Amino acid sequence: MIHSNGRITDKFFIKSSTGYQLIDAENELTPSELSKRSLLLMFQKNWDIVFADAQICSITKGQRITNAALEALYSQMTSNIPSYCYQGYSLAHAYTLLNEFITYQNNNFQTQTTAYPMPPKAVRAKINTLSVDFDWIKNGKQVSNILKVVHRHWQDTDCYTETQIIGWLIFSAMVYGGINDKKTLVSYINTIIELKERQSFINYNIISHVRYKNNKYGNEYTADNLYCSQQIVTDTVTMCWLIRLNDCHSKAEMVSTLNDRISETLTETSIGNILRSTLTPLLLKLSIKIPTLAFMLSNSSYIWEMLPEVNVDQALVTIIKGKQDTVGLTKNSFERLLNQQYQTTEIFYSNKDFLDLEIIAANDDDERGSSRRQADDELDLIKALKQRLHKNYKHQNKSKSQSNIIDDLLKMSNDSSKLNYKILIRWVLSLVEKRGINNESISKYITAMGYEWLKFTKDQPLESWTTDYFEELYDEILDDMAVKDLSYPAKQLQKMHRFAEVEYGFPKVKVPLTSSQRKVRSEWFSPQLFSSLLAQLRTGIDVMEADMLTVLLIVAYRTGMRKKEILGLKYADIEGMQQGKPSVIIRPNHYRLIKTDHSIRVVPLFALLKPSELALFTKFISVNKTKNDQRFIFTISSSHLPLADHVPIKLLNLLYEDLGGSDDVRMMFHGFRHTAMTNLALVMQGHPDLVMSLTDYNKEDIERIKTGMLGEYTWGQELWYSCAHLFGHLAPDRGFEHYNHSAWLMASYSLSQAKIQLLYAIFKNITGIDKKQLKENGYIGDGDSIDLQKIRKLLYRQVLDKDYRSPKKFTIQDDHNNAVIANAQDNNKMLLKRYGLG
Repeated sequence: MIHSNGRITDKFFIKSSTGYQLIDAENELTPSELSKRSLLLMFQKNWDIVFADAQICSITKGQRITNAALEALYSQMTSNIPSYCYQGYSLAHAYTLLNEFITYQNNNFQTQTTAYPMPPKAVRAKINTLSVDFDWIKNGKQVSNILKVVHRHWQDTDCYTETQIIGWLIFSAMVYGGINDKKTLVSYINTIIELKERQSFINYNIISHVRYKNNKYGNEYTADNLYCSQQIVTDTVTMCWLIRLNDCHSKAEMVSTLNDRISETLTETSIGNILRSTLTPLLLKLSIKIPTLAFMLSNSSYIWEMLPEVNVDQALVTIIKGKQDTVGLTKNSFERLLNQQYQTTEIFYSNKDFLDLEIIAANDDDERGSSRRQADDELDLIKALKQRLHKNYKHQNKSKSQSNIIDDLLKMSNDSSKLNYKILIRWVLSLVEKRGINNESISKYITAMGYEWLKFTKDQPLESWTTDYFEELYDEILDDMAVKDLSYPAKQLQKMHRFAEVEYGFPKVKVPLTSSQRKVRSEWFSPQLFSSLLAQLRTGIDVMEADMLTVLLIVAYRTGMRKKEILGLKYADIEGMQQGKPSVIIRPNHYRLIKTDHSIRVVPLFALLKPSELALFTKFISVNKTKNDQRFIFTISSSHLPLADHVPIKLLNLLYEDLGGSDDVRMMFHGFRHTAMTNLALVMQGHPDLVMSLTDYNKEDIERIKTGMLGEYTWGQELWYSCAHLFGHLAPDRGFEHYNHSAWLMASYSLSQAKIQLLYAIFKNITGIDKKQLKENGYIGDGDSIDLQKIRKLLYRQVLDKDYRSPKKFTIQDDHNNAVIANAQDNNKMLLKRYGLG
């Protein structure tokens, strides 16, 4: 019991059989401590009631509350929390206390595999989650009034200096093009004013590759500088001003005004100054306040969000207003996506070429038990290391205690036969021996990444791995972590790898995200590359393995599942086969432990795979499945063990090299995850023309995927959370930041399709194009307004060059077929031969 005059200290946990008790103290309680005590008593009371009915757990041999009962308990506790928070004790503190309560239960009464999931995070409700508030409406109306004044000016003025033209390019890019992030805007303007930087794109569109320096986040790293790259499609009003800029640069009579020519690279300051100088003469005489660049960036969306035929949801609005980090592709990568061609070669691969493994024999009967013991060993090692670091040696000074800890760690290392165990133990030992780091800090290092290291390197031949394998390993480890700041665990992985470089001869590797600069990869595999990989695989790999590997690449390309998740799939993880709608369940097993609840999920293959691919997958599973549904799916024909982690990477690079891929490109299996997330985002929110140009999906595929993912209602913000859940993420921001490389492209393309009409006088004053030219180009308009979409071909030719008569045909737009897959699907003998059934 707690005495009425007891003070609650930070050390309020006392281990007991069912929970904890509060320790007695002296002094009176403060109001904050009173809330804390009341909350703890409420948690314990509710816990005791539910715990009384808990069942015995087969792993811990103790009682454990079921997940269903725990969910109800969390709901009860969280609903009671507000009534216990008063006089300065915040809700955030209360939820932190609840997490500490559950953490105590896990640390003292559960194992890693049986640990209770944490309560759902407390999120303060926002008044308006769509960022549409009173100020936005009020300021947006000011922007609308400014736009009316601007249109009258455009209608009355036909002579502009280059600086003024640049000013109107800035204005139209913000108001009609949606470029509402400052750094992106500056880079965009600097790019589009150069004729050579404007590139042809699908359906008579103009695209630009924007690249700007960002000290904190980006996908290009050169000479200690970090850059963000984006692909942005130009809107039709900005295209009109680009035509005027071309005219300004080409006409001889404009030479006298070219003293005003802008020759230096524009900066954020100069962009703001040019905009202000352009707007001031119009607005000053009407006593309208001159808007700042920041004001226009914040409120221009009031105009472009409501343009006809524009479909930009609030997630994309957030991105193009610069409130969510994301990257596109580098210029070279985007060029490869659009135009890279591949040629299959007649090469036969032996298993050793891509396996290069030592197959360890295992008895099917004891495989599950031994692997489970192995998983428990990994958890026990982490606990043992922490216990050694915190072990108190009675009647010994600190120096002697540290010496005993070192001896314990040396014994653990000598007793371990597994290389990944030994590396972790030896690294910890090296830190203890340095004596400059306290044991508490070392324990935090282990907590940050120790378990993930052991999980992802289990049974892997690390001593023979190359740089590529380790880079992909660390990508996967960091992707699996459910923490917002990945720099801390990344730093510890880098420290341990450097230790292994010296002690075990590992190759040098740069672990991503090790600093405040977040360098992310941007990869996007084209349909041509994917189909060519399958063709090369089936050309050169023995039929006994080709079917399995074909299905593996299909699942990776379409679903974006992590490599470990795919390799750990068992036949028991497949459901819906009898209904013709197969899905796979990503859940923990002895090969692949799932750390967080949101990583446990269902992946609807029936929606994500194309029909021919689904037919191949279904036949493959039907033929191969035996009574033992605990067998792994992706195994070579001579073993029931899953493929080693490095096999898919080695296979991918082997195929890519023989297809004639670029020498300077290193293929990463994780690129399939980037591709799947980017393609799915396009399907969910992109313009159909964009989807069918950059992927191999048709209208039927788009509809099937949307319906399979979202059900009857295929619109709304739920689509982004549905995508996040599919990839094992808690929220969409992780996908935008690391994997979705089409966000700016989608948003800007949608804005380029806006149905915008300009008065003929405005259009002629800007472009110099008269009615005769319009008629010669087949334009038939009604009234005094010009529909810019109807003259897109004319705008396209004028913006690029008068010699352009039709849009460029990209390799990626070639007709895609599934001949490779169909061939594998229809050849029953080929499929049956693998299993000795034909």
